[in-house]
Amino acid sequence: MTNGRQLSNQDLETFHHKIQEAKNKYNIPGVAVTIVQNDKLIFDEGFGVRNLETKEPMTTETICPLGSMSKSLTALMNATQVDEGHFTWDTYLKDISPLYRFPTDLLTETLQVYHLMSMSSGLSEPTSPYDNYGQYEENAIYWNEQSPAYVMTSLATPQILGEPGTVFYYNNEVYASAGYLSPLQQGIEPFQMLQVYKDLMYKKVFHPIGMKSTYITSDLSCISDNYAVSYGLQCQNGELKPLEMAATSVNNINGLAPAGQIVSNAKDLSLYARMLLNSGIAPNSEYRVVSTQNLQELWKPRIDTKGGIPGLTNDIDYGLGWEIDEITCNGHKFEVYCHGGFLPAWLSWIQVVPDSNVGLVILTNNAFGRYMALEMGQELLKLVYGEDLKFNVDVYYYYQKAISDAIEGQGSPPASYTVKRDDVAPILGNYQGGWTVEIDKNNYLLVSKTGWIYYLYPSQAGSISKGKNEFIVWASNDSESLDKDKNQVEFYIDSVWGVTMISGMGEVKRWAV
Repeated sequence: MTNGRQLSNQDLETFHHKIQEAKNKYNIPGVAVTIVQNDKLIFDEGFGVRNLETKEPMTTETICPLGSMSKSLTALMNATQVDEGHFTWDTYLKDISPLYRFPTDLLTETLQVYHLMSMSSGLSEPTSPYDNYGQYEENAIYWNEQSPAYVMTSLATPQILGEPGTVFYYNNEVYASAGYLSPLQQGIEPFQMLQVYKDLMYKKVFHPIGMKSTYITSDLSCISDNYAVSYGLQCQNGELKPLEMAATSVNNINGLAPAGQIVSNAKDLSLYARMLLNSGIAPNSEYRVVSTQNLQELWKPRIDTKGGIPGLTNDIDYGLGWEIDEITCNGHKFEVYCHGGFLPAWLSWIQVVPDSNVGLVILTNNAFGRYMALEMGQELLKLVYGEDLKFNVDVYYYYQKAISDAIEGQGSPPASYTVKRDDVAPILGNYQGGWTVEIDKNNYLLVSKTGWIYYLYPSQAGSISKGKNEFIVWASNDSESLDKDKNQVEFYIDSVWGVTMISGMGEVKRWAV
């Protein structure tokens, strides 16, 4: 027996118009949406375009990166391994492999499988062993030097934030290591672990569910010509303008693939949602992908996020690769299991509600798709449970705040930040790792790469130069002007969901190229 309403054709027409309105409100080029209920695909539509230049349409077969939604699929694969008896959710990691080494002997002895997958290990992001300058790299997930061996080695480097099970911290490296539980338990060498992980995902998840357009790759074009180009919004001189973030590929995160490297389309993900709502049985078959018991374990609340991630409500727990929203409507309580993904300006969203047997998938090619997805998730639940359903999160407010903060913080770049081409000529050009240093039409110096663009302002302190095998951007007080013979630059930058704007002094960062 399910609760809520069976969605009617009129409900779906209403939802269609709400998506159109939201697409325009949030400036989204393309959106793909599927809805399932009672083991049927009842809504299957694309909106807008997947490429602003060619005007090719976005459809539910358009390939998009899933980003962190990949975590839920990795969790499902691990659940199949628990079903087969390879390990349990409570298995101590030290009993799986000696490669699970953490900052203290006590943590190495006590951390268990579920700690890795519930963001409750009590560990911060690891410090990159490649950072010779000892700086903390918050966005280390995007750099392709992170092999599976690196992921395992990095587990010994994070700061300890609290005891296991007491602190929520969204940790990509720690989660990625959970994708290697079975390979490590089998004694697979680190250089083979990524391939074994991929093989398990295809064999245990994608193929059984029938997800024929779902892969683990950084190159969208190798799957289909029908892929989405991603767009952010760039703030220049107080105005927001479209910014193409990436065309055919996303950053190859290599050993961090279990945390965010899966690509798919809304049609395939509707099959995934149907399997989840059908207690682990694959659509259009009687094949059981995962036991009901271990599927439920994924959705068991493990830790309170305390506002650590945006969601349908302000009250979110985290399970094993899933966010959990508990909602009450007219005295009736139910749970929504969901997860989003962002990499770097594509947006993925899935939510399933076993209580009403309804699931929603949204894929967009714009950074602000997260706000749209959350609002549409709320709107769908209102259609199912009625307008009496209230939420304590005003999604559009947060969207407007992000935009206003971007514009207010950016302001107009001072003319003193412009450079002369002759002065910076020695450092212009292509760098390793796909980085390019160039001057824009307004004579501002910038460094860019697929998915990233940063303006560099050599103001009172700092300089920049082309090194042999790396490009370094960091704050400095060593010089008063641009110095072609050094390798430093002071820059002003910040980023909120794909809005690139100037704010105050950027934190010290280093990019290997």
